[in-house]
Amino acid sequence: MIAIKLNDVFMFLYKAEIDDKMIEAYHCFDGQIVAKEKKNGNLYLEDTYFSSNENKTFTLKEAEEKGTLTFKCNLCEITYISERDQQYYDDNDIVNLSYQHHSYKRFAIKNGTEKSKEKMLKVLNYKIEHSENTISFEAEGIKRTRENIEKVKKGNLDIIF
Repeated sequence: MIAIKLNDVFMFLYKAEIDDKMIEAYHCFDGQIVAKEKKNGNLYLEDTYFSSNENKTFTLKEAEEKGTLTFKCNLCEITYISERDQQYYDDNDIVNLSYQHHSYKRFAIKNGTEKSKEKMLKVLNYKIEHSENTISFEAEGIKRTRENIEKVKKGNLDIIF
């Protein structure tokens, strides 16, 4: 049995044999579960699909029996960032905490994570490449439009543009 702490976040995947028997195993279920504390101090694992108390819950033992847990982070050890801010950090340093099957985006970095020069250069170079491709595409469009203008001036009214 793995050790868990309050606010640990895990990805949970049902075991194949269980998943096959449970057609709706992932219905209204993210598979992203957070360690929370009961009033008596015991920890339990709660899915993040709903923002209310309607989420599926597991004890640690139930979770390990029914599936596999992969540690993502502890909520006390992260800083939330905007989706746009991902362009500044190495992909390996970003934690995707989006929920409700990624309908609600939420991202974080581990506390103390620094911006990545390599990632920033990659993003900036991509932006240049994208802009150059857009310019090239638009230049071709201008060229075709000028050709069509000349065709119309010469009386060809059957062109399609």
